[in-house]
Amino acid sequence: MAGISILGLPGPEFLGLYAGVAALTLGLSFLFIRAADPTRDMARLKVPSEPDAIALAYLSGGVNNVIRTLLFDLRQQGYVGITDGRLERAAGAQSGRVLDARSARVLMALSARPTPGELFADPALAADIERLCAPERRRLVENDLLAPPGVGQTAGTAFILGSIVLLGLAASKLAATLLAGHHNVIFLIGMAAAAEIFLWMLTSKARKRIASARGTAYLAAIKRAYGRSLSEKLGQAKSRPTGAAAFDAGSLFLVSVFGYEALKGALEPEFMSLFRKSASDSSGSCGSSCSGGGDGGGGCGGCGGGD
Repeated sequence: MAGISILGLPGPEFLGLYAGVAALTLGLSFLFIRAADPTRDMARLKVPSEPDAIALAYLSGGVNNVIRTLLFDLRQQGYVGITDGRLERAAGAQSGRVLDARSARVLMALSARPTPGELFADPALAADIERLCAPERRRLVENDLLAPPGVGQTAGTAFILGSIVLLGLAASKLAATLLAGHHNVIFLIGMAAAAEIFLWMLTSKARKRIASARGTAYLAAIKRAYGRSLSEKLGQAKSRPTGAAAFDAGSLFLVSVFGYEALKGALEPEFMSLFRKSASDSSGSCGSSCSGGGDGGGGCGGCGGGD
């Protein structure tokens, strides 16, 4: 009888009730997802004096952020050219530095002259870089910096159960209203759609999360500690000799953590505009940002590619 009486509520009263149910559903989903990450209560790690660029790139944005970081390094070393909006192996002078396996693999992928979006969408490249990053990933796991599997699983469960509640209640009221001969249901449909979208956004972000709560705090601490170093490097980049690298091996981690958008002055306008165009072209999907690094909230964030 309670269910029938709820469905029999007048429109405004039911909408108020539905808003409360939606808020409760979203709130519980958030709390359950939060509780699935036990690293939140762990002691914070100290900021390293020599941060690992590849490990931080992986923690900030997964495999695609590793590729972004390597691509930046290859570009500043003279290995990457741009022609007609496509990346390619440069034909001119190069640094002569011996490339490691990861950099060599990214450079090999440029033989096909991909756009940034095509490069990040290359499954073979992503799989190879993932494999080559196994040592860094293992260290991140050992330090509880990567999101526990339970976070994604809890988010998936929350989405299913929450959708059943939100859509089930709305559909039941919609059916009851139409059967009663009423047709003013636009507000109910709009509210149900909005609630479902918010639920999807909340759980989708959690499912794609790379860094754990501890990992996110670790990245934030590194950004606070090295923000001045980034400013100094950018200042040096503006006055560096032609052909000189803006970021050496010891400072490449700044690219990993702060991303392309923070590197104005260290990247040529042609390089930046190419990635912005790719981001614009893919704005309807993951990968619509060139930031690349930050809070480790997801692997989709960058320059035409997503995880």
